[in-house]
Amino acid sequence: MSDTVILSVVNHKGGVGKTTTVVNLAHALIRLGKTSKENYTVLVIDSDPQSNATMTLFPSSHNYDKAPTLADVYGEHRLHIRQVVVKTDIDNLYLAPSSIDLFDVEPVLTSSGLGVEALRIALSDGTLLSPADDGPRFDFIIIDTPPNLGIFMLNSLLVSHYYLIPVECGSYYSLQGMNTLERRVSDIKMLCKDLRLLGCLPTMLDTRTAVGNATLAALRDHYREEIMETVIRRNTDLEKAASNDQTIFEFDATVNGAKDYYLLAKEVVQKCLVGREARSVEPVVEAVA
Repeated sequence: MSDTVILSVVNHKGGVGKTTTVVNLAHALIRLGKTSKENYTVLVIDSDPQSNATMTLFPSSHNYDKAPTLADVYGEHRLHIRQVVVKTDIDNLYLAPSSIDLFDVEPVLTSSGLGVEALRIALSDGTLLSPADDGPRFDFIIIDTPPNLGIFMLNSLLVSHYYLIPVECGSYYSLQGMNTLERRVSDIKMLCKDLRLLGCLPTMLDTRTAVGNATLAALRDHYREEIMETVIRRNTDLEKAASNDQTIFEFDATVNGAKDYYLLAKEVVQKCLVGREARSVEPVVEAVA
């Protein structure tokens, strides 16, 4: 039985900090693992055709234009998912890259009958979730998802133990549509009964603004114990790091953005490990009719 924790970062709205959270949480977990001597190994699966996580993490020693991606796992090439995983320039961090070709794969998934189970099938032989002689054993798999309620987000949720919802605190409109997201996730929970909300993550918070404080208060009132204690403050260094295709820790590990994501990593580990002690971390997935 695998001890790998699989976490999807989801929100059907764009610009809320999903990819920023994926890449910086992944790097923060590795730094935390080194500090605690747990030495976590992390895999990021980029399930977003926009491929922003891939642009940040793809290793400089590889040619991205010729690299196999998740589209080759789902598409006609039917590569094994281990064939597309690459080691990034960050120790203990690996990437299953995305490409714009994923846009072309969606109708293929639908017509082939794989549908929302494509990623589950790709992971079903367990080689990414168990120790192997020919590759690393991952402590955490973090999945970046596109800003919609489509098939790739559903694929990601179906294989996950937890999901994290970043919510931007810079706009009154950020909470609109959350009920729609919750209904879609509820549909997946009918198929994967062990899927749990890790928490709602406030992002881009500027406590100097009335909008920021009001949005955070509304989140805490609605989600109560389901909101993360960690808050990601608005920090221009996060934007600078992204524009340089770097994590915040590569850009400057001393800034507020790095401090916030390190605290998030500690909270994620605490919540996931407590949950793992309480029950099996292996998701219970029923077949899709």
